[in-house]
Amino acid sequence: MDWDRLQEPCPLVAGTRVALVEMPNDPVPIPAGTWGTVVGGNGAQIWVEWDNGSRLALIVGIDKWRRV
Repeated sequence: MDWDRLQEPCPLVAGTRVALVEMPNDPVPIPAGTWGTVVGGNGAQIWVEWDNGSRLALIVGIDKWRRV
């Protein structure tokens, strides 16, 4: 991990709605197509409250998502 990215701002504003496209490196990923709401983060992680009840973060540069 690039530790300097932890000091950078989150690339998405809290309250932004996202839909997961792909979470390739997680052993128990959020299902593709699941929607969620960004609650915070930094330059390395985007913290999301998923509509399925999970609170798993998106990893910037690895996971893929789209704004909805």
